[in-house]
Amino acid sequence: MNREQIEALDVGAVLEFSMLGNGNWKRTRVTRIAYRGVSIHGRAYVGFYTELGTEGAQISGSITEGDESTARYYRAPSEEGRPA
Repeated sequence: MNREQIEALDVGAVLEFSMLGNGNWKRTRVTRIAYRGVSIHGRAYVGFYTELGTEGAQISGSITEGDESTARYYRAPSEEGRPA
């Protein structure tokens, strides 16, 4: 994800998330932003929770600017209703 996407990531956004970083991607909705910031190397990062299953479970994840090994931006809440 790029800096703009990381800084704009908010509750309701849909990410493609690979829990194990193994290339098995699943679309999931962000339920909570845990933290965000900029590293000592100048790269933006964000920690988040997403839906997991149908029983209200959540799983945490994080993404750093330029890294798409575990999470990719799919759709922002403002894009809801637009074709995927």
